[in-house]
Amino acid sequence: MGVAGDEVDRALCEALFLQQMIDRRGYGAAMKTQIDQGIFDYCGAPVLSSTLLLDADSGMAEAHLQTAVDIGRKIGTPAP
Repeated sequence: MGVAGDEVDRALCEALFLQQMIDRRGYGAAMKTQIDQGIFDYCGAPVLSSTLLLDADSGMAEAHLQTAVDIGRKIGTPAP
């Protein structure tokens, strides 16, 4: 593949390794707890739901944008 292909392969391996480490060590859950309990509690806002949209640099940005739109529609619709 050449040098450029090797760099892409290395970047993909590093990204996969980082995600596995985050999952294994519970960093995602810790971050969610800090946001839900730290920020929301500090503001006095109840946490009805929260969603972390992580890994946007790996091509997930469009899917995350759609998720954010869906959440916005759900919370912006009056309850029956």
